[in-house]
Amino acid sequence: MATQNDKNGQNGQISNGNGTPVHLATTEPTTLSAPDPKTVLPLLTPPADEEAEAYYITFPSRPRLMGRTSSGTDPFEFKILKNGLNPEFQYMVMSDIGNHKIKKVWNDVEPLVLDSLESLPWASVYILRIGKNNVVPELHPVVVWVGIETAYAASVSWDDVALALRKCRVVLDKAGLTDVEVEVRSADVVTLEGQS
Repeated sequence: MATQNDKNGQNGQISNGNGTPVHLATTEPTTLSAPDPKTVLPLLTPPADEEAEAYYITFPSRPRLMGRTSSGTDPFEFKILKNGLNPEFQYMVMSDIGNHKIKKVWNDVEPLVLDSLESLPWASVYILRIGKNNVVPELHPVVVWVGIETAYAASVSWDDVALALRKCRVVLDKAGLTDVEVEVRSADVVTLEGQS
């Protein structure tokens, strides 16, 4: 996980959450130009209120979805899998990424992804699998899961989220990670005692 230690760049360091610095580009970061919305994620749409609230409904912290790269190709639907006295619902679950090629290239891709998030006051970035509970976890897409602290989320526009998602899509595609998605959520990052 990468966390942004402060919003003002006081120490300018990015940490993996336990105080260990993560790999950063050795040259000055380059500002990525805004991708053309007609060619990069042309079907990208903001989540409706129902999707924003229900997408992560079973996650303990109940984060609110702010946007996802798959929105134009994988529409959200709240499904009932089994009716009756004990109905079963389709919901999202998370799991380990397992043996995925992102592990081999992440040190090179991470600085570019973080540069792509410049329009967002992000607080954390995780790499994990997120998918539907009725699908085998190994088939869930690998997701770059971006967290924005709840206190800042209300001031973030859809245009800023869409720009970051499109920039990330370009970076991931160039790295050959076309099967990796990006999801942005509002959530509070909690530092465990003993971590800095």
